[in-house]
Amino acid sequence: MAAACNAEADAFPPPMYADPPPIYPPPLAKPDIGTAALFTVHSSNAVTNTGFTTVGGCYGTAGTSMTGTEGLVEFSALPVIQGFELTTTRAQSAWSDIKIANDYVAGLVGGELINHVNIGGETYYPGLYTAAGALEVSGSDLTLSGDGVFIFQTPSTLMVASGIKMTLSNGAQACNVFWQVGSNAVFYPMSETVGNVLAAAGIAMQSGAKVTGRVFGLNAAVTLISNKIVFPFADESM
Repeated sequence: MAAACNAEADAFPPPMYADPPPIYPPPLAKPDIGTAALFTVHSSNAVTNTGFTTVGGCYGTAGTSMTGTEGLVEFSALPVIQGFELTTTRAQSAWSDIKIANDYVAGLVGGELINHVNIGGETYYPGLYTAAGALEVSGSDLTLSGDGVFIFQTPSTLMVASGIKMTLSNGAQACNVFWQVGSNAVFYPMSETVGNVLAAAGIAMQSGAKVTGRVFGLNAAVTLISNKIVFPFADESM
């Protein structure tokens, strides 16, 4: 009887199963920006503003130049810690933390390659993305979907075209989005950007542009023209 059973087993080989599910890398850890989390606007040397601008959190520079603030820059009701920080201890500490965070984010490897310039009209999920060159969002809106950390690295510029929006869906939060920019970032009129922007050169926000997150200029000025910079409230515990 045992032989017969073995014969039957030989006649019916084990079933073939589908390939195992792919193994995804572990979720990214959120970069630590330290005391810079108190700020929505910060530059190493200068912040300039023209027209009426609304910001949340602290607005400052580790340098000595801050223009266009009196009667023009208004702070939102929240977060509680807010105000101008011109060459203060808090501004200097934030500058140090911004440099550390930028070096960390720039040094991450193994990201998914983006080998085209325009990412408008596309949807991205939590993860590390490394652009081959400049990035722009134009033509259609950009969607960031999912609860997790998004990091975009570009060795060159970041540009968001006039009237174009970045939208969050399925649990994505502005405080978990990071744009590490090797050159300057430009946000054209009435565009809407989300995330923490760490630009090696300057940041230019043109008339009516909005950022929900932070704009940090590492080696050049942050220039504002009648803008709105909204504090990403998931970080308000700072």
